[in-house]
This record gives sequence, C-alpha cells and structure tokens, in this order.
Amino acid sequence: MNNFDSVNKLEKVKKIAIITGEKSGDVLGAKLLEDIRNKYPDAYCYGIGGEDMKSKGFHNLASIDQLSLMGVVEVLGSIFKLIKLKNYLVQQFLADKPDVVIGIDAPDFNFRLYKPLKAAGITCIHYVSPKVWAWREHRIMEFKKKIDHMLTLFPFEVEYYSKYDIPATFVGHPYTDKIVNVVNQKQAKEKLKVPENKRVIAILPGSRNAEINRLGRLFIETASKLQATFTDLVFVIPAANSHIKTKIAEILKEFKQLDVILIEGQSELVLAASTAVIVASGTATLETALHKKPMVVSYKVNCFSYMIIKSLIKIPYVALPNILSKKFIVPELLQDKATCDNLYQEMHRILSDQQYSQDMISQLNNLYQELTNNDSNSAFKTIDKYLAYT
Repeated sequence: MNNFDSVNKLEKVKKIAIITGEKSGDVLGAKLLEDIRNKYPDAYCYGIGGEDMKSKGFHNLASIDQLSLMGVVEVLGSIFKLIKLKNYLVQQFLADKPDVVIGIDAPDFNFRLYKPLKAAGITCIHYVSPKVWAWREHRIMEFKKKIDHMLTLFPFEVEYYSKYDIPATFVGHPYTDKIVNVVNQKQAKEKLKVPENKRVIAILPGSRNAEINRLGRLFIETASKLQATFTDLVFVIPAANSHIKTKIAEILKEFKQLDVILIEGQSELVLAASTAVIVASGTATLETALHKKPMVVSYKVNCFSYMIIKSLIKIPYVALPNILSKKFIVPELLQDKATCDNLYQEMHRILSDQQYSQDMISQLNNLYQELTNNDSNSAFKTIDKYLAYT
C-alpha cells in the first residue's frame, strides 16, 4: 500500500474517497467519476475501485479483489485481512480528511468503515442500499450513526428510509441510461461475428473466484446439453476480467465441441445480442432484466453460509427482478436445485415456449419502466450538495 500523505497538501483540490468491492460497483463508480471530473477536473479521487474506475484516473489504495468475497464462511476466512484493510483505510482517511467518503455497495465492510469517519466529522454517503427490507432489518437502526445520505437504485427504498429519518435519494440505475445507446440485437451479433441465423445464449457465471468455482462448470455443462438439443445456439461468455477469463478458459478445455465465444468484458454487447441468459444471482440479474432478456438465475454458496442466510431472509425471492416485482417472474435455481438437469429444463422452456418467453419479457419491460430515472446525473448531484459545503 502506498503512502498518500501528500494528499494533505492539495488543500484547494476536492478529495473524494470511494470504496467498492466488485464489478457492479466499479461500473457505478466509473459513471460517478465521469460526473465528478466534469465539474471538478482536478479532483483527487482515491480508495478502492476496479479497472473501469482506474480508467477514469482513480487512485487505488488496495486491490478490489480483497473485498470480492461471497458467503459467510468465505468472509470469516478472510476476517483478519479485512480488519487490517479497514483499519488502514480509516487511518488514511482520518489523516487525509477527504471532502466525502462514498461507499458503493459492500455494506458489511463499508458501514464498519463509516462509523469512526462520521464520528470525526467526515461526510459519509452510501450508494446502493443494503436489502434491509429483505433481511437483517435491525441494521437500519444503526445507519443514522454511520452515514449522512443513502443513494438508492429503487424508488420504494426512499420511503422506507424516511420512516427512520435517514436522508435518501432515488438515483435510479445508470444502466437504464446506457441501454438507450446499446446497439440492437442484429448489430450486436455482427460485432460478435455470430451468424444471423444463430441464437445467442449469454452465460454470466459471476465476477468472483468463488462464483466461477461453483457455477462455471455447471453453466458450461448446461450449455453443452442445450447445444445437443438446439443446433442453432451460440454461447457467449463475457468474463468480468482477465483473471476470470483464464479460469473459464480452463473449464472450456473439457468442452471442445461447444460452440462458445469467450471474451473479456463487453457484457452489454453480449446481453444485447442474446436471446436468453443463464446468470448468477446478483447485480447481473438486474442488468439482464433491464435488457429485457429472459433468464434463468442460479447460485450456490457454502452450505453453512446458505443456512445462515436462509434463516435471516424475510422474502421468498433471491433474484433482484423477483424481489423488485414482488413475485416470481424469472426462475431461481439455488443450492441443491442448481443442477445441470434443472437449468436445462428451465432454459428449454424459454427457448421452446414462445408465449412463456414473451410473458417474461413483458414483465421485465414493466420493471425497466419503474426503475428509469430521467436524470442520469442524480447520484452526483446529491453528492455535490455535500461537496459545496467543503
């Protein structure tokens, strides 16, 4: 880790700390950095981010991989490293006194980070509300002590926070704005060099090592079984980064007959080209929903982690499209139900039952309309109100 004591010398420059823990947060952070640079071109933006944020001139204090963990057991296995990282960041930010600290998702880490910073008078804003309305609701009572403002992706969350007198703003998902500029299906297939008479099945197994370990082979085995039934399919896997791409490439060596394209990034292009999607539960399900693509959602975690989560969750859904719609509009195959046969059956229905597929698309379109925010800069505008006082 580098020494950033020199930041304190930049008295007239806005210092903005951002902490995110995975690819989806990196995408949100990159959009936020664009807006920050437009008004404050000399702003010093630093903390923890991914490749997208680094491309916008972001300065990393530590690798984003340290926060890309899933499941209770996995987090416990790295608890001492996480505590050391948190303590380092707290020490750094208390010394640097950034104008604002913005945590993007990763609530279990970020909310522990906020407490001593807010106590020291540093403005703390959290971007992407934890799903307290779904599980562990008791946490919300502590939020007021730790954050100054909550930026939510979903409109109903603002009313939820108002009940607890916590400032919150619905900023929408910036992905809804990006989709407007995404190429159509035909153009996307051309860019991917997929023949027009082929149907693209997108495979999104996640952006974390543990997700690839648990879901990568399962999704690819399902693809192989689907190809034996539907001869017009091409499978495209947009790996989150070069490391994940290498891991997936190792699995694909065992499936040499599979008609598959493995690329790094470009998930928007792949989703635009797709007819249907096999996707790991998480933010990618929302991105898939905003593209209005029929999907099958699956996930696996350590058995102990699953038992703990299952005992705490208050709603019957896991996939974001279902949570937001308050009903099952896309199938979920979790833990023991996450098998090749089950995934195959659900995908077979999507690919062969046109009415079923169209009904799913219609409901996803309704969800898209609900999540659209006409002001694509609303997250930055809310943050800028706090920057104006520094």
